Amino acid sequence: SPPFDEHLGPALDRVIESQKDERSPERRGKVVGFLSAKGGCGATTLACHIAADLRLQTGKQVLLADLDLTSGMVGFLMKTQGSYSILDVVLNASRLDESLWKSLISQYKSGIDVIASPEDFSHENAPNRDELRQAIRFMRTQHDWIVLDLGRSLNEVAAALYGELDELFLISVLEVSALHGLKTITQKLRDRGEDLTKLEVVLNRTPKMMDITQEELQKVIGRRLYAMLPNDYPSLYQSYSSGTLLPPENRLAQQFSILTTKLAGLTAPKPHKKFSF
Repeated sequence: SPPFDEHLGPALDRVIESQKDERSPERRGKVVGFLSAKGGCGATTLACHIAADLRLQTGKQVLLADLDLTSGMVGFLMKTQGSYSILDVVLNASRLDESLWKSLISQYKSGIDVIASPEDFSHENAPNRDELRQAIRFMRTQHDWIVLDLGRSLNEVAAALYGELDELFLISVLEVSALHGLKTITQKLRDRGEDLTKLEVVLNRTPKMMDITQEELQKVIGRRLYAMLPNDYPSLYQSYSSGTLLPPENRLAQQFSILTTKLAGLTAPKPHKKFSF
């Protein structure tokens, strides 16, 4: 329509085409989940330390999110002061943007962003599958790494989000009940037709002397072991009591660091050779 002529349309098309190459690609962070085969296997401890190590080793933006809705401990262990929880994220999922997101999360002193579980939770206000997935997809656009504490057993949240995960670390200990839970979770995922290539098994609190070899244990559980971590409960207790994570020189912390290096696909530093004649 006048006063525009036939040249305006092609001109606008050229402007649009010229802008396409200048648009920055949408960030797509990697999502890793930690799930205990049964209560007390240490998924929360691993999630907290791996998140801190990812920040230290990669220098990337890391989010630690507590999706254990009923008994989440991330906020307590990380001593965060935020008043918002993952439920606030889900309730506002449809209007999330960068500014609102920054007001919902807290920051741990090492630079990790943290979103805690709710202090009071009832199943009446439990988020549904689509709401959880929408929240995770938004997190991908804001962070390079998203570390999820998924609680224990194949609960509703873990089941709903399995498809959104890049990797799931299933944490067990060398106890009959835990190993049974591990096999049960694996079988349920297989029955659901889920991709088991992203499922990794970590044996936590491994005793110094085992009555079974690693090869025999892998045959029993039907999965290869991604890592075997030593037991150092006294050091963990002392660290959490003082409101910190394990110090870098701690033996267990060093094993966490090795696991992080493997997870992130980094090259492990070569040990320094000791001087000798």
